[in-house]
Amino acid sequence: MAGLFVRDCNRFSICPTERQNSSRSTELLFHEFTRLAVPENSLQDYRLLAVDGSDLRLPSNSNDGFSSIRNSEDSKNYNLVHLDAMYDLIGKVYVNASVQPKKGMNEHKALLSMVDQSEISGNVIAIMDRGYESFNNIAHFQEKSWYYIIRAKESYGIISRLSLPDCPEYDEEIMLTLTRRQTKETLSLLKAYPHRYRWIQPHTTFDFIKPKDSKFYDLHFRAVRFAIADGVYEAVYTNLNAEDFPPEKIKQFYNLSWGIETSFKELKYAVGLASLHSKKKDFILQEIFAN
Repeated sequence: MAGLFVRDCNRFSICPTERQNSSRSTELLFHEFTRLAVPENSLQDYRLLAVDGSDLRLPSNSNDGFSSIRNSEDSKNYNLVHLDAMYDLIGKVYVNASVQPKKGMNEHKALLSMVDQSEISGNVIAIMDRGYESFNNIAHFQEKSWYYIIRAKESYGIISRLSLPDCPEYDEEIMLTLTRRQTKETLSLLKAYPHRYRWIQPHTTFDFIKPKDSKFYDLHFRAVRFAIADGVYEAVYTNLNAEDFPPEKIKQFYNLSWGIETSFKELKYAVGLASLHSKKKDFILQEIFAN
């Protein structure tokens, strides 16, 4: 099937040399198809892009260093990769994907690779679960000029150190200033304004302040908490403005993100991604992007 499309090199931007690597060619075709397949439908003039991940079990192959996992010397090896995908909830089409070995996977890196390389412009709202919460991810969305809704880790994480009302529901504007330096100036600011200034540890990934750099970086977002059932609440971070996007509308958008779970189910069991046949890395990637 791929041969039907690689004939038109000008349209799909695939050179003959790329055909030598089947997995690379299939990935390029995937990206070209998704670039051309821009859905006409949107919600209130916004493209809603849900991001989530799912594990894919592979045929056993202890010789494949990419996917093989062995928990102990006494246990048998098994093969697993992790798929992170970006899915248009209204157009019902995948717009990007990242595949990593399950062992050592990093969903944050997968998210940023999809966001940073995306050519999608205009009104975009990316919606994610709490596994993608981080200052670095929020900053990348801020630099990309994309809107986002990220579920918060309520018992720990960013929200645990914010100055928020002691009530079940709230909608608060948050301004945080990040720094990596511990000078007299920054230490005094951290002590005087603990809810405004944050020190980023040297080992913490934050791409917009280099280690030992004296600069500050401002993050501006809302922390919104709303009821999803009787006595059950959810908190999210978003940079959507409060006037046009009150909590009830944020809740509506977040609820739509369930569509990516449905899409994964269809991708695995209707399309066949749950029954991969390949054992080598290049062919594994070819199968995933082809599906």
